[in-house]
Amino acid sequence: MLKFQINEIESAQLNPGEEEGLQEEIRIVGNAGRLAELAARAHDSLYASDTSCISNLSVILNDLKEIARIDERASDSLKSLEEALPLLEETSYFLRDYKDNIDFSPRRLEEIQERLELIKSLKRKYNSDIRGILDYRGKAVTEHEDLQHSEERLGLLQEKLLTMKERFTRAARHLSEKRTLLAKKIESKVETELSALSMSGSRFSIHIKQDNGDDTADGCKSTETGIDYIEFLIAPNVGEELKPVSKTASGGELSRIMLALKGILAKGDNIPVLIFDEIDAGIGGNAAETVGHKLNNLASSHQIISITHLAQIASYAKSHLKIEKKVHNKRTFVEIKIIEQDERIKEIARMLSGKTTPASLKHAKELLRKSGNH
Repeated sequence: MLKFQINEIESAQLNPGEEEGLQEEIRIVGNAGRLAELAARAHDSLYASDTSCISNLSVILNDLKEIARIDERASDSLKSLEEALPLLEETSYFLRDYKDNIDFSPRRLEEIQERLELIKSLKRKYNSDIRGILDYRGKAVTEHEDLQHSEERLGLLQEKLLTMKERFTRAARHLSEKRTLLAKKIESKVETELSALSMSGSRFSIHIKQDNGDDTADGCKSTETGIDYIEFLIAPNVGEELKPVSKTASGGELSRIMLALKGILAKGDNIPVLIFDEIDAGIGGNAAETVGHKLNNLASSHQIISITHLAQIASYAKSHLKIEKKVHNKRTFVEIKIIEQDERIKEIARMLSGKTTPASLKHAKELLRKSGNH
């Protein structure tokens, strides 16, 4: 197809500006009879007839010369007429040659019309003007040459692809080895963290596997993060089998696992905000104190948002928002407001005992003091 298009455009021998020239010519050839008639009449009036303009001007010129010899005031008019006569003679020569050279050939008119029709057809086919068609021809020649040498180029590309695949494979394997080594360290640390978060006896494992594919030189499938597919496994209770965290962990367990992981990996991630929803599920006492302390440590490098019912955790927050459901005009609304100072002490006390008492207020102040917020 490219070869046909190149030949078609080259055989047309198009030139930029050609179409405008042809359109001008067709106007002239199409009106050749009228142009010849006008030129002949103008030539006769100016030069050829007995009463032509130049003949009459010659008589006038001779009369002015005689007048000027007698009266100098006629000199300027004589000079103007003498300057005009050569211009009129030059015009008469043009009109003579013009009428003699006008092409009356119907054949030429047909040739121009055929040429314009060819240009129109090519413009419609390539959806462009002559310059655009010629530009397309240049691109088609380049593409055609590339295709003619495609086998050679394909061989070079295959060699380059193989080299890059080998480089990628080495890098992916190196990354996978580092992940495997690091996974063992993380597993141990997460289990230690979970024990402190009232999930003692839990087993945590990081499963790293590869899928078969042709992305690497040794037959592995890859993604933008390498060849590893990573899954976190958890056995929250003694005697249970390891199962995927995403399928078995409860909301509270999932939050604590995330807290454990984030506490370990805090310095290496780029996630600015972490949300823990009811991380306190199923814990209390010292465990709740531990969770609050760990959240506080994590807050030094992340924005932490924690939804909690435990006073021990809430006391560590730098900002405390109280969320309440209220009914107004038989409709339920959720009210969120920031509480500070005495109001916060009272809310912490209420969270501790369900109501505000001198004992709960004292305990609330102690919690806030301990967390550095009072």
